[in-house]
Amino acid sequence: LHPLALTLQNKHLRTIAIVAHDFCFYSRHGEWWKAKSLSTKREGFIPSNYVAKVNTLETEEWFFKDITRKDAERQLLAPGNSAGAFLIRESETLKGSFSLSVRDYDPVHGDVIKHYKIRSLDNGGYYISPRITFPCISDMIKHYQNAWEIPRESIKLVKKLGAGQFGEVWMGYYNNSTKVAVKTLKPGTMSVQAFLEEANLMKTLQHDKLVRLYAVVTKEEPIYIITEFMAK
Repeated sequence: LHPLALTLQNKHLRTIAIVAHDFCFYSRHGEWWKAKSLSTKREGFIPSNYVAKVNTLETEEWFFKDITRKDAERQLLAPGNSAGAFLIRESETLKGSFSLSVRDYDPVHGDVIKHYKIRSLDNGGYYISPRITFPCISDMIKHYQNAWEIPRESIKLVKKLGAGQFGEVWMGYYNNSTKVAVKTLKPGTMSVQAFLEEANLMKTLQHDKLVRLYAVVTKEEPIYIITEFMAK
């Protein structure tokens, strides 16, 4: 089990209005579409950047079609975004290709933006790492957004190391092979959100001298935070 290098948070970097089923579009005039509401029968013009075909990348809030690498960095470093904030953009250097830009935190340099090439397969799939491929970019994003979540069945609790008001700490094994520390939350003792704030902080603070977060189990109680096991 290795700490995950790529964790994505779905930040609202922009507001999108997707106009689809309730409108009939007649024609495009420069940066505007002439449209008619099917419910009110009223006609008017809608900015073209507020219109997208359903089930396309343009309808995703994380997709920025015409944005440069520098603009992506500026957007992601803006106040209100934190480590894990991301966007997908068209590649500036390779037409028809895409890049993933992610905000991260470096203990030395502070907030940084990392860029990853999204490579395409001959069969239409996509990947960042060749170890795992996806049929579409949306599936790839969903995978990395949920990459910290693992099945409860993959964790075996072996020895209780301590207990407190809110939960217990166990030594256990991930997939019966990797020794880990497991922090559990007693149901009803504190909010799940407050408990997971520790995990969110650990996602950001990855450092050789800090205990590393490996994964979480949050789909049902009791909630687990799985970290590196540090022997005394």
